[in-house]
Amino acid sequence: MKPATTRQAGYTIIEVMIFLVVSGVLLSSALFLFNGRIQRTQFTQSLQSLDARVKTIANEVSTGTYPANTAFSCSTSSGAPVIGNSAEGQGSRSDCIFLGKIINFMVPTTTCTSTSNDCTKVEVYTVVGRRLDSTGNVTSSMANAVPRVVVGVPAGTANLTETFNLEYGTKVTKVNQRQNQAQVAFPARSGIGLFQSFNSSYTNGNLNSGAQSVSTWMVKSNSAPVAPVNAANIRTTIGAANPANLAQLGDGGDLQVCLKSANDAQVASIVFQDSSNGLKTTVSIGDPQCS
Repeated sequence: MKPATTRQAGYTIIEVMIFLVVSGVLLSSALFLFNGRIQRTQFTQSLQSLDARVKTIANEVSTGTYPANTAFSCSTSSGAPVIGNSAEGQGSRSDCIFLGKIINFMVPTTTCTSTSNDCTKVEVYTVVGRRLDSTGNVTSSMANAVPRVVVGVPAGTANLTETFNLEYGTKVTKVNQRQNQAQVAFPARSGIGLFQSFNSSYTNGNLNSGAQSVSTWMVKSNSAPVAPVNAANIRTTIGAANPANLAQLGDGGDLQVCLKSANDAQVASIVFQDSSNGLKTTVSIGDPQCS
């Protein structure tokens, strides 16, 4: 009787190749989905970080906080704030008052131009003004304060500019003025200004103790991106007849900053509004107005 032959189990080359191909496809799909999830998470984190940064700046304005720079002086010997770079300690610049800060989202770089607004750099400017007007009375309005931005212009003066980059390659694409959530045809915007309100901040020329109310301005430019650097430029770049408040926008007015992710796959917006409780911000991922 012939002994039974045993057949060894195994896979053919074709079966192995099919297995490898299917495994490769599944692995690639998993990596693609995982990478996309990471990018979405990073984009969300960058928006939250920017929102928190703006709120921190608003808090600094409400408490009258200068950037930590001792090589900064301010006097009014010519009737208007004169910025210098000599050492003056905090609280010793009696001729000048702290007005607020401007946040410029459209800072010119190689990628952030008037034709390609992929802006990843943000600059924050400190604004000061005179304590007494030309008649010796306490300054009671932004116009009387004759505001100056402390950005090293003219050359040799102090520069209190603070700079930071958006996280994970997030980019600002445009800044829009809106009315009742609809974009309106106004001059190009480049950022927002956060300023102390004169009616609540100063008494007899002295800064009141405690947090002050903060008013929101719109910073515009004729050819964004641009950085306002002096009184004349600031006065012409504020998008309201009365820059101490946002009332000129009317009810429902806001400023919308559009952003996109590093890979251009996602869009979002951060909307800034003036309210009775100060600056209000709203983050909207997938905002169709920013597509």
